[in-house]
Amino acid sequence: MTMSIVMTSTTAQRMTFAQRCVLALACMLCVVLSGGCATQTTQTDAFDAPAVTRDGPAPTYAAFAAAHNARVKGLDRLWARAELSLTYTDDEGEVQREEAEANLQYILPRKFSLLISKVGEFYFGFGSNDQKYWWIDVKNSPRTAIVGEHAKATQDKVHRFGLAVLPLELIDALGIAPVRATNAEIKTAWSARGAWMVFREPLAGGLTREWWIETPTMWPGRIRLFDKTGQELIDARFDQFNVVEGSGPPNALSRHPAKIEVRLPAKATTLKLNLNDMQNRGAKAGNAPYELDRLLKAYRIERNIDVDQPLAKPATAQPTGGATR
Repeated sequence: MTMSIVMTSTTAQRMTFAQRCVLALACMLCVVLSGGCATQTTQTDAFDAPAVTRDGPAPTYAAFAAAHNARVKGLDRLWARAELSLTYTDDEGEVQREEAEANLQYILPRKFSLLISKVGEFYFGFGSNDQKYWWIDVKNSPRTAIVGEHAKATQDKVHRFGLAVLPLELIDALGIAPVRATNAEIKTAWSARGAWMVFREPLAGGLTREWWIETPTMWPGRIRLFDKTGQELIDARFDQFNVVEGSGPPNALSRHPAKIEVRLPAKATTLKLNLNDMQNRGAKAGNAPYELDRLLKAYRIERNIDVDQPLAKPATAQPTGGATR
């Protein structure tokens, strides 16, 4: 029998290895592809290399958009095997390193599935469909599913879910969704040392996203996310843009990053994701990974946590005996 409960504060505070993986992935996937004002980054770091002398202005946003949209044509869906490597500092201050295998699938705009396993045994699942998003844990007892609805999502609920962003924001930061062809408000500039084209855009909730674009390919090498106070939340880096099988003819421009690294500075956590055998299976890509009811039955879920319900308050001791007035 499956029992449904609400999420307690104790449940919300627990974070396993796989939850850290999903947190890092969700942070990387969090950025909505909306336009906004741009400013030049002035911070110099090791990523901004080598130093390049630029004689002219950076390419325009329109030039980036044209190249970007050509690249993502044919990436409306993806199937890939993945290797995960997570480095983090635990509660005792010790640096830990964990590794796992995964299967990653998505169908734009909302269907997403990440299945995490170790030594061929399924442990965790993270996904969404048109209506809901979920986190499934079959490694620990009881087998648990945490489920929420997109329409009821709020930042507070998502934080309790163990993520840092709203679920509808999870897919686009992979850099595979088309962008507007023009946006007069976005002004591009060279990075401090001239190695990258950089522009910024404001996001919902006071967040700011910063793109670092390689020229002349116009591929994103880095995406940084800042909160409304300017604190860096996420530093996601992309490399090795490979042609996706089935995304078009052999000379198609459609390319997807095979190497993704996500850094969470505040949590001293780094996730590395290597994608292999990337394919666009077209009409052959079925809906089974996104059918929540089927997944709950297949993984014999015993406890169903509704993230849209209020946190259960700890019970307070009631006075027993004694006189009352």
